[in-house]
Amino acid sequence: MFGILLLNIAAFLLLQLISTVLHEVGHAVAGRILGIRIFSIDIGSGQVVYEFLFVNIRWRFRVIAYGGLIRGTFTTARFFRTRDFFYKAGGPLANALILAGCIYLVPWDEQLNSTPLEGFVPFVSLALVNVLMMLLDLFPRMINSAAGKIPNDGLWLFWKIWRIKQDNIEANLAARYHYETDECYTRKDLVGAQKWIDRGAALFPKDIRLKIAAAHVFYMDKKYPEAMRAYARLVGRNKDNKNLDCLLLNNLAYNCALTGKPDLLPRADTASRLALKHDPSIISYKGTRGSVLVGMGRYDEALDLLHEAMRNSTGRSGRALNACDIGTAESRRGNIPEAKKYFSLARKLDPDCILLGREAGAST
Repeated sequence: MFGILLLNIAAFLLLQLISTVLHEVGHAVAGRILGIRIFSIDIGSGQVVYEFLFVNIRWRFRVIAYGGLIRGTFTTARFFRTRDFFYKAGGPLANALILAGCIYLVPWDEQLNSTPLEGFVPFVSLALVNVLMMLLDLFPRMINSAAGKIPNDGLWLFWKIWRIKQDNIEANLAARYHYETDECYTRKDLVGAQKWIDRGAALFPKDIRLKIAAAHVFYMDKKYPEAMRAYARLVGRNKDNKNLDCLLLNNLAYNCALTGKPDLLPRADTASRLALKHDPSIISYKGTRGSVLVGMGRYDEALDLLHEAMRNSTGRSGRALNACDIGTAESRRGNIPEAKKYFSLARKLDPDCILLGREAGAST
């Protein structure tokens, strides 16, 4: 009986993962029918363990296989709220269809009676998984996701969609262009990224995230002084959005540090300190602060932050940057074997990491 119990628990967890994937596929199918551009589907939370591109959607499976997130944007504002309602309803509808199928499948569990698997009830587990998913998904609340705290489907369907403002609709339309830009970054296609930014800026000249994307192109192209100046022009223009302003401070600090110019370190110090003070929970802010402290020669403080950032960063590229900064700090402290270990780890995480060029300094 204990073995059957463990088997049922294992089946429940596996079926939860499968049902979560099908839930997100339900959103994606509804979105495609409604003319929504689907960019990515994240399954679970925490660090990405497997990522691939399928049917022009980027799939990411994360280490904690619970929950999911889909990213999609509208291409037109026509019937926005109605289309968004059916898009958000696509996930719960997928669970409802699975549950309806279980009405016919549950009796098959009885076929296992009088066999060594008597008591194993996979289709009952499937039904229970989808009942629980529907209840949790449709009860309006905020949930934790790979993108932070967001409204669940129930909160959108029963409250937020019908109260969405015109400014938010325009922001969703503009988001398509910086998501397309992000996809180009992933492919290292800076020319394509700039084209999407230019197209978006022509339609939404005031959208701040497109301006941030334009600054990020300089960073991706290793033009750090230009990136620094672009971010500096944006800082202070978003007083009604303190979180966004702190993101700009963080990016400004990081590009200041990357220039390698000692006279810019005080500016990087101030900007990174302000960003981290505003929200100490953001992992990238800790990584940036650690990188700045390495440049300032405050290695003990830097290593504490960088190790924490590396443990908690969800993306391989971010962890690779942290590993290179750790390697740089260890090298400057004279700990060459440890420095080489972290540069080697960074290369495994991201062979194209922009900081791998520092490895030469750790070889002596």
